[in-house]
Amino acid sequence: MKKKWIYSAVVLSSVGVLSACGTANEKETDTAVTSSAVVESSDQKTAYQNMYRDSQDLYGDEKYDEAAGNIDMLLQNDLTDYPDLKADAEALKEKITTAQTEETVQDDTYDLMEKSDYKAERKSVITGEAFTKETGKNIKMASDKEIKQWITKQETAAAHTEVENTQVNKASEESKESKESKESKESKESKDSAVDQKQDTAEKTETESSQKDNPADKKDSSTASSASTSTQEKTMTLEEEQNYVLDKVVEKTGISPSDNQFFATKENETTYQIEIRHAHEVDGVEISNMVGMFKYDLSSDSLTKMDPVSGKYETYTPVH
Repeated sequence: MKKKWIYSAVVLSSVGVLSACGTANEKETDTAVTSSAVVESSDQKTAYQNMYRDSQDLYGDEKYDEAAGNIDMLLQNDLTDYPDLKADAEALKEKITTAQTEETVQDDTYDLMEKSDYKAERKSVITGEAFTKETGKNIKMASDKEIKQWITKQETAAAHTEVENTQVNKASEESKESKESKESKESKESKDSAVDQKQDTAEKTETESSQKDNPADKKDSSTASSASTSTQEKTMTLEEEQNYVLDKVVEKTGISPSDNQFFATKENETTYQIEIRHAHEVDGVEISNMVGMFKYDLSSDSLTKMDPVSGKYETYTPVH
């Protein structure tokens, strides 16, 4: 199936939220998370043990969604050579899943969540923060009507911003083209003037001169090349930029967009924060694992990932 991004909400001023998944309302299985973060190195055992310890710490801190995402990443690896660790990891996963399920069912918002058309948005940290900042309310306590109204407002604001940016970009391009056209014309006139002057010289001198590189020609050629490059380099629209960022995150992490939910907020002109979650059902109860929280920098094409234990962002390097 062709990848399809589904936006639940988009830009409001300089900050926005969006989500993406493979298909709308599709149910996920507990084994659907896939990633390139598979450890294959001489330090395998140490790396595996660290992942296991982190999952234990997160479980102990009752950060069950984060613990679930982390232990799933560990179990993606081939642990055949480490049977004890594999057994411990599988046992820990069961404990985490049980805790997640119990926490979800016991939550005061469980009934509202189960009937909601916005389950993914209600679980998302990024979406929840954006919703609270805009409305002053907890998205888990909000009605579907309130969430829908907020999303519509976000989308409307984004559409207006997109139109304004398009108009600004168009005006800028027209200004550049006009300037380049003027420079090209002046260059041609200068070239023609130089040729007229040379016609008064001796034929031999004129022939020799015509064989030499003409600075005016170079300028004219450079100007034409610049105009061509300028025409080709178009500023991305907001939607194009969002898709570009999400595609880059998928490319760098190997995390499937069809099996997970992607949420993002634009922090500034060059930085996006991306939250990836994996929703699935356990005994009829939908739970959501935190696969990871990332930041992508457009200017440097760099990706960082938040350490779920320390909360600090570190350069992301797939361990494979």
